[in-house]
Amino acid sequence: MTSRVVALIFGLTGCFALGLAAQRLPLSNNTADQPLRVRVSEGAMQALLVARMTPEYPADAMAAGVQGKVVLRVVVDRKGAVSHVAVVSGHPLLIPAAIEAVKQWRYTPFLVKQTPVEVETTVEVTFALHSGVGTRTCVKKSVLA
Repeated sequence: MTSRVVALIFGLTGCFALGLAAQRLPLSNNTADQPLRVRVSEGAMQALLVARMTPEYPADAMAAGVQGKVVLRVVVDRKGAVSHVAVVSGHPLLIPAAIEAVKQWRYTPFLVKQTPVEVETTVEVTFALHSGVGTRTCVKKSVLA
């Protein structure tokens, strides 16, 4: 009899969970069933990048010999402007310069069914010091997470 009770409870729980899953709200209120935000591949984002600002190497970081990558989660709005930047990782001395530069990047709007949508991606900004006196570089690379 206990196996029947367990089966009944499991069956009711499973049906309840399926019922909740079936009643979830759609991701979009758009009548065309288009997503509000999509994740896009690295290659597609590189192809859509039309303007990028090179970050200024922070003087504090340069004096301390700090170099490395700053990884940022980026949302690009429907017009192609960077609308949100969140830090994933990076050295604290390099992060502000990377954010300031990436906020100025511009993309061609990403289209889904001929309609512009927001894009979520990850951007990697690499800061590298060279051994030459006074030499510095900031290299950027867009990477999808």
